[in-house]
Amino acid sequence: MSGQGEDAPRRILLTLDDGPSEATGEIVDYLSKRKIPAVFFCRGDRMEQFPDAIPQAIRKGMTIGSHLYSHRQASQIPVSETIEEIEKTEALIDAAYARAGVVRLVRYLRFPYMDHGMG
Repeated sequence: MSGQGEDAPRRILLTLDDGPSEATGEIVDYLSKRKIPAVFFCRGDRMEQFPDAIPQAIRKGMTIGSHLYSHRQASQIPVSETIEEIEKTEALIDAAYARAGVVRLVRYLRFPYMDHGMG
């Protein structure tokens, strides 16, 4: 039990992985027009490839989380590289929030392939 009363409103968030891409703006517009909240778990390398997509998504109310920098499986790389991937992507996300003029209230991370490297 979540601690919420039976009459408490429920909230569902759509999550999208592996972005951004050339379609991100279109997806954000679609979701925004329909008031569908979403968390975009972004790859750092793609954030560099599509630098304007994420600030736009943030301005339209989407939440951004980390999906590491290069989408490699954490169990296949040294822990130090996993940490570097997290830190590099977090810095890109922080910069995107700053460019959007929005305070980042939460930090989410989803490991690629749900592989956190700990067996």
